Amino acid sequence: MTNSETYLPYRTSLALLQVVLKLYPDSFSYKQPPYEYEFERLPMDLILGDKELKNQLEADISLLEIEAGWQEELQAFDKNRSKYFLYR
Repeated sequence: MTNSETYLPYRTSLALLQVVLKLYPDSFSYKQPPYEYEFERLPMDLILGDKELKNQLEADISLLEIEAGWQEELQAFDKNRSKYFLYR
């Protein structure tokens, strides 16, 4: 059974993508537009949220370093969202 307190599915998906990018650089390619409502940007940029994260993964920057860049915003978000919890 997977422990929901320790398993990080988003990190896992980023790690898998990064490994594929590293191991198969010549045979991997991103789906090209269009994707749903977007006709210009790469679908992967939409899925990840922006192109910078994709660039970091391609540059083989460690996931821990990438995640460290999010911590301040995540902490602010957690503080803000806790005001709306029905149960603690």
